[in-house]
Amino acid sequence: MIFQSPELDDADLAVLAYFNAQRAQLRAYAQSSPKRWMGLLRRNTFARGILASNAIDGIQASMENVLAAIENEEPAGIERDAWLATKGCRDAMVCINQAATDPHFELSRQFLKSLHFMVTGRDLTVNPGQWRPGPIHIVNRATGKIVHEGPDAALVNSLMQELVDYLRSPLREPCRRWCWPGKANSIRRFQASRNGSRRRRTISPFWPRSVTGRGGLNAMRGRGCASV
Repeated sequence: MIFQSPELDDADLAVLAYFNAQRAQLRAYAQSSPKRWMGLLRRNTFARGILASNAIDGIQASMENVLAAIENEEPAGIERDAWLATKGCRDAMVCINQAATDPHFELSRQFLKSLHFMVTGRDLTVNPGQWRPGPIHIVNRATGKIVHEGPDAALVNSLMQELVDYLRSPLREPCRRWCWPGKANSIRRFQASRNGSRRRRTISPFWPRSVTGRGGLNAMRGRGCASV
């Protein structure tokens, strides 16, 4: 089963109410100066989100090139693969923003797969738009030890459906409001270890594209630590 968030107490609800009030005030202020807030600020925030997403896969792109992707302009001084990755991430984030304003939107496993295809469709070796077909784990480059191992590939589909059902539950409105579908790759679950204790594991539903990560960690796929 996936890791369940704790039930909210009165103090938690009070904090959420404060956040909602601040959001309402900011929205009112933004609407009074739409050009300033909905223009430069939103564009730069959008660009920083793309930069952060690319950095996870070790893709290097400048702020200028990310802004060019947002404005559908031609890039300058960027490798083709990095440019395609930047545009794919842009498309996925635009799709998420559009879905957030759709009163009839329904979160589903296929929606998450569609986002994955937008981001990784340029590289068919990572099975874009599909759950990973094999094992995955994270290796510490310094020690060579496995520091994380995802659940069996056969469990991914059911675990992701459990995640979708969990987020669509009316009882999870605070959780659903403060997260976005792209975080599905790091949703945690419990899995019994050999000695009977319980530990948190991440679902990791998709195969990674890059093996080189931050903090001295490598994302690996396949048995025997076969690299991407």
